[in-house]
Amino acid sequence: MAHKEIYQEYKDDQRWIECDIFREKYHKMYIDTLSKIAKKYGARISDLWLIQDSMKDSLWRTKLYSKYKENRDEIYNKFGENAGPSPFFKYTYQNLVP
Repeated sequence: MAHKEIYQEYKDDQRWIECDIFREKYHKMYIDTLSKIAKKYGARISDLWLIQDSMKDSLWRTKLYSKYKENRDEIYNKFGENAGPSPFFKYTYQNLVP
C-alpha cells in the first residue's frame, strides 16, 4: 500500500477527503475513468451525462425500504459529517463535474 503513514492517520476517522494526496489521486482516477468510458463508446467526456441522486430523505427507495442507507447515519454520528461518502459527492460535484 502506498503512503502507509497516511492510511494510519485517516483509517479510524474516515476523513479521507481532507488528505491532499488522496484527493489528488481521487481527482486523477475520476478523470481517467471518464476518459476510458468516453473512449469505449467513441464519445467525448463532454458528451457524458452525470446524474446526481436525490438526498436520502427524499428518495422513493427510502419509502419502500426504511433501512435504505441506514448505516450512513451511524457513520456520520461516529465520525462527523466529513466522513462516509458525502464529502466525496460534495467534492466531486463542486470540483470535478463540469
